[in-house]
Amino acid sequence: MIQGPALNIKFAGYDVRPATDADVAACNLLCRRVHGFDRGVELREAISARTAMVVEHLGRITGYATDIGFFAHAVAETNHDLQSLIGAASAFQGPGFLLPTRNHEVFAWCLKSELKLVMQMTLMSVFTSLRSQITERAARHSLPTMCTTRIEVVAGGLMCYGANIPGVYRQAGVHVGKILKGATPANLPVELPTAFDLVVNLKTAKALGLDVPPTLLARADEVIE
Repeated sequence: MIQGPALNIKFAGYDVRPATDADVAACNLLCRRVHGFDRGVELREAISARTAMVVEHLGRITGYATDIGFFAHAVAETNHDLQSLIGAASAFQGPGFLLPTRNHEVFAWCLKSELKLVMQMTLMSVFTSLRSQITERAARHSLPTMCTTRIEVVAGGLMCYGANIPGVYRQAGVHVGKILKGATPANLPVELPTAFDLVVNLKTAKALGLDVPPTLLARADEVIE
């Protein structure tokens, strides 16, 4: 996650301006070309909130962003387009913006521009640390959420089915204990989780107008009401 002061950087030939309703079709086409689908609903909301922007290069839209922040998204044809959007942002909303470290060119440019890596995040850490904000936004858009751990369901997610995390930690402790007692790590077999949790949040289901089948509830390890 990247954060820092606004950069106020412009690139010759790359013009960034606020997005308008007239840009939605071109932005959706760009998103479908890059990702195979569009995010037009989010884009229209950002345009209404006046946070969306587009970058134009050689007379056409080559990138857009709903904002530069944690809950926003950006789509661009090239790294120059993406850098133009980041460079034009007046601030980086929330805790910062997510940037895949595999995009070394843009990542290195951000650091060279004196932005900071404030937190290295995995998909698990994103869902865990921001579970309340994610479930709140999902509820606002009436989206059912299939989560990875129980704590996300407790925070308002619809349901989860995944490894029992305390059980995984206990397995790891046993593994470490064997090594401390002299076992060679290379000789120890890889262990998979043995306990899995199915947790259902009925309160969330009712808020979404969903009927959870009794057969599913009967198999659940925990039902939150």
